Amino acid sequence: KAAHEILSARKIELIDLAQINDHFFLLSAEVQDTSTPVTLEFDDDWSVSPLHPTQLVGIYNFNYRVPRDMQKTNPQDGWLNTIIVPERPARIPFLGRRDFSWGDETDIPTRRVRMTSASPATIIADCERVFKTPLTITLSHHRIKVIVGKNRLF
Repeated sequence: KAAHEILSARKIELIDLAQINDHFFLLSAEVQDTSTPVTLEFDDDWSVSPLHPTQLVGIYNFNYRVPRDMQKTNPQDGWLNTIIVPERPARIPFLGRRDFSWGDETDIPTRRVRMTSASPATIIADCERVFKTPLTITLSHHRIKVIVGKNRLF
């Protein structure tokens, strides 16, 4: 019934599209190969590498994994969000039972990022398409029309 109401209301929104080289994606592109560290190059003049290769690295048009992050990654704002999630808190043996964490995730808004690595790393786009580094991810000038409900999260 709810799907029928959404479709019959015909509320149409334009959503940003992203590209990996010449291929479009809608949701995200995430590094899957944690054994190969990646370098993220922004605007050809600065770069970032995760402190540890097991950190989650992703470029999001919108983050469907964590609902509270839906506001951070808006698919209508004209930006992609590069997010690097630190490792989970770890125990340091000589500090006893204290927990240690590297802090919050790093969120870098961008329109273009190049991913490189010493050996090819696996990147998964929209949970199904497989790519290998090196590659370039850009915000496309194309947008897609989607029918949305009034309670959408973006």
